[in-house]
Amino acid sequence: IPEGWNALGKLSKLSLSGNRLESIPVSLTGCAALTILDLSKNRLTSLPGQIGLLQNLTDFDVSDNLIVVLPPEMSTMRKLKRLTLTNNKLESVPEGLLTSTPVEKIIIDGNPVVLDQQAGFESYNDRRVKIVDKQLEMMPGQAVRKGL
Repeated sequence: IPEGWNALGKLSKLSLSGNRLESIPVSLTGCAALTILDLSKNRLTSLPGQIGLLQNLTDFDVSDNLIVVLPPEMSTMRKLKRLTLTNNKLESVPEGLLTSTPVEKIIIDGNPVVLDQQAGFESYNDRRVKIVDKQLEMMPGQAVRKGL
């Protein structure tokens, strides 16, 4: 992907799905008007910390990549409502992502993460967050393992 994305200041929706991307240019985070960003079905192993600069992002899809860790800077995304993380290699979710953002739904199936054993899991019991996983479905005040 060429640099220079920050020149697209009014771009509000962007899909780069299925392009075999191994990284995204930091300049993409200069697209301040982005509300929907689809980076699914690529070969991303990480996201730059500057992704947190996308303050207007409401829907972010990074499913079907190879991401191991989410940058803690994502907890500064003040308008994020839906986060799709399906089929990555995530072992944890930054606590601040669930406690500091208005996120309403996180789709996380297909990852090795075990949220009820993650530090800070109890801190999002008061939130209206729905975490969707084949094994775990969490709504405010409850954590239930399905099939056990």
